[in-house]
Amino acid sequence: MSFFKYWILSTLLIIFIINESFALVDYSGGPSSNFSFSKNKTNLASRATSSKRPRRKRTSYSTTSKQSPSFSKYFSFGTGYEKLDLETDTTDGKIDKYNFSARVTTNYNFFASINYWMAATSLGGDIGQSEYQSGDPELVIGMNWLEFGQAHDRMTIDLYAGLTFGNKESKLASSRDDKFFGLETTKRFLNLVLGLGYELRLSEAPANSTEVEIGNIQKLAAAIGATISHDIKFQISATSVTIFSSGNTEGQNRLTKDIKYTQITPKLILGVTSTLEMEMGATFRSNRRLEGTTLIDARLMGLRGSYGNSIFTGLKFSL
Repeated sequence: MSFFKYWILSTLLIIFIINESFALVDYSGGPSSNFSFSKNKTNLASRATSSKRPRRKRTSYSTTSKQSPSFSKYFSFGTGYEKLDLETDTTDGKIDKYNFSARVTTNYNFFASINYWMAATSLGGDIGQSEYQSGDPELVIGMNWLEFGQAHDRMTIDLYAGLTFGNKESKLASSRDDKFFGLETTKRFLNLVLGLGYELRLSEAPANSTEVEIGNIQKLAAAIGATISHDIKFQISATSVTIFSSGNTEGQNRLTKDIKYTQITPKLILGVTSTLEMEMGATFRSNRRLEGTTLIDARLMGLRGSYGNSIFTGLKFSL
């Protein structure tokens, strides 16, 4: 019930702030997820076919976005399934995870999203099996800080901040109330888009004594995306993640050394209809085998790639 309480309160807050919207930025999946290039407002395939026609009048970019088809629209809701393959020195097994997200953008260059997940484990050792348990909800609010250039060479810089609501009742979700902020920038070269991103998550002390206390989490991301056709897009991203050790030297249940890994995520995005898109992809993590269960006890299920390789698929409905 705590999740639905946070969901309703957050949704009411967003609706109260946002009255009219169309896509400026797509932040589906949130910053805990991989880089997203579906934020691009102009469909390159349709623009390429009409680029040779004489321009009769100059139109604002916002008007062009409303006239041409786009994956990003007024409001979007996404749901997805992810299968994680976990391996440690003491146990291995599978994790089934469902992700949910809702996003709203405005013509005032602000956007907001709500992300949520639930998961079930099928592991050996002391962890064992568990039925589906709720995750920790996440609220993100950001802005399109800077944007310039034409449709074929446009550059954007986005700023965002958010927080996670700790779940004290779940054995898989974290009980921490973390805060995070980040920056993303994209540069378009005709049908290609290059992107860079940085995020810093400020980890709070966990409310549950059984949860391992960690330090801040830093992510550096680079990505490239391509428009193959009107209905097909492809992207691949590389993310370097650093989980710092806990600064609480007096605590006994804490992370004592930094953990670093890199993840590669290729993803294919298919436009099923003008309002529905499907994505499928995989995440490959370096240092796949974890040392012990310390990282599992830190409850980082919401951080993609933290526990190992995974495959995922999802649907997003846009209005």
